[in-house]
Amino acid sequence: MAVSEIDRGYNANGDSTVTQTSIYKYTAGYMTEKKTFLFGDTVTWTLFTWQTLSGNNYSISLALTLWGDVMVTEAYTYYPGSVNTIRIANSGKLFLGKSGTNLIKTSTTDNAPPKVGNYSYIMDRFNRVTKELIRGDGLTSSTVNINYTYY
Repeated sequence: MAVSEIDRGYNANGDSTVTQTSIYKYTAGYMTEKKTFLFGDTVTWTLFTWQTLSGNNYSISLALTLWGDVMVTEAYTYYPGSVNTIRIANSGKLFLGKSGTNLIKTSTTDNAPPKVGNYSYIMDRFNRVTKELIRGDGLTSSTVNINYTYY
């Protein structure tokens, strides 16, 4: 599994390199922490932490140095009995750890006002997700349509 990642790019003006480094931590094969240091230093960072239960992430928390001691948490509900055919674990790419077992149904943040994401899926005849429809605005959800193709 990956332990770190370095991204290099250019700022909005396109005139200088912007670097960020992410450090990953895992427990029992699930990613539990991703800390990203922005602008090539260790002073400015974002921190995502995941809590996992019964093969699914039941929540993710986000902290930023710019927010001080404030942390926002997003909690998930899942479709019972569903099988997640679209995440990393099911595509053979375990370099970022295991994926959730079930398909996400909703996500809700704990800030005021709360932000909600609603998930729905279209399946093929083999019961694989071919389209993921996300409606809302949360930490990890925004309104998108994602198509999946299998071979």
